[in-house]
Amino acid sequence: MNEPDLEPIRLREARIPQDVASAVAWYQDPEVLHFSEGDGVQPYDETVVTRMYEHFRERGTMFIVEVELSNGKRFPIGDAALCHDTLPIVIGDPRYRSRGYGRRVLEILIDTACALGWSELRVGKIFEYNDRSLRLYASAGFEVSGRSIDDAGRSTAQMTLKMGDVCDQL
Repeated sequence: MNEPDLEPIRLREARIPQDVASAVAWYQDPEVLHFSEGDGVQPYDETVVTRMYEHFRERGTMFIVEVELSNGKRFPIGDAALCHDTLPIVIGDPRYRSRGYGRRVLEILIDTACALGWSELRVGKIFEYNDRSLRLYASAGFEVSGRSIDDAGRSTAQMTLKMGDVCDQL
């Protein structure tokens, strides 16, 4: 389901340290931190982003989300990870948020998991106040599989997608 007015995207594996500088700007944005990490988190520097990328690479695949402009040039707008126990997606460039790019990224991640033969996908933690993410994952068939309170007292949801029916439709 590609919206015709959106630039094409691709996910490519993150390169450390080359991709870290772009990501640092995203993880210094208060909106990104609020929705992905919660209030009170200090903006990320290169060391923190590098550790995060390495952490996700050890558990799965860390991707950079790129758009392709009409002139053929590509540039990064966010990142995503495909891991068995989490599936974070961040559209870091504010010009591309709430326009359908996150949905496209999720579709690519689901297709990739199907091709890899995964039986389910899980999202480990979504803050209950993050309506956009809750709606995004629910629209792709994810269901709330648990709720908890984090160390700072914030309500979070865990979501799961059983891949059988999804992969059969591809």
